Amino acid sequence: MSLLILGGTRDGKRLADRLHTFLPDTCPVIYSIAGLVREPELPCTVISGGFAQYGGLSHYVKEQGIRAILDATHPYAARISASAILAARANRIPYWQWQRAAWKPQSHDSWVEFDSWDYLLPKLSRFRSVLLAIGRPPEVVLRYCMNNPAIHFTIRTAAAQPKIQAANIFWVDAIGPFTVAEEHALFTHQAIDTVVCKNSGGDATAAKLEVARESGLPVFMLKRPGLPLADKSFRKMDECERYIASYAAIPGQKNAV
Repeated sequence: MSLLILGGTRDGKRLADRLHTFLPDTCPVIYSIAGLVREPELPCTVISGGFAQYGGLSHYVKEQGIRAILDATHPYAARISASAILAARANRIPYWQWQRAAWKPQSHDSWVEFDSWDYLLPKLSRFRSVLLAIGRPPEVVLRYCMNNPAIHFTIRTAAAQPKIQAANIFWVDAIGPFTVAEEHALFTHQAIDTVVCKNSGGDATAAKLEVARESGLPVFMLKRPGLPLADKSFRKMDECERYIASYAAIPGQKNAV
């Protein structure tokens, strides 16, 4: 058996590292990352830049004899997840999902959840300094920023991309984890009065929500996209590891579908 982990998150990297350590040599781990940020240092095989270079994900799975796919991508990597389940079904292998729990609003939070940029962008006109913590901004968001010079935008992303130079856009190249003190400093320096983010979950980037809560600032939270139904889903890392270790130990195991 060989296991393909689709990563791009701290959790995915950790799973690849740990599974490579305790799975038998007969179950090699391959970790894939889109390559938008940086290539991780891992003891297992790492593929960077997607599968087009190999003729597509389904072709790669077939040629490499992959026996299971673990999807540990970002909760908003819906296209990758859709491709993964198609590849799994085409090759009759199991498709598993690891996804950390979403953030939940707490008392004194002022959240507005939205599911489209067309809904959100008109609502930003009443603010003066917006923190966009959404990863790589889509073109529609960048156009809005450029066309609204009265609003100051702080765009934080670790993804490499051409930076649009505009007097009202301040770029922050950074990747979490971020501390509450660091977020307080950023909010103060940029006079942030609202936050736009994705519901990524986890602890690495949650500090901005705490600062917004303490400061009484509104947060516009992009809803998570729907994901394909997996053969097995995990929320706890140890449960995921035990299941995969048990699966790999079954002699002659080829699929679970």
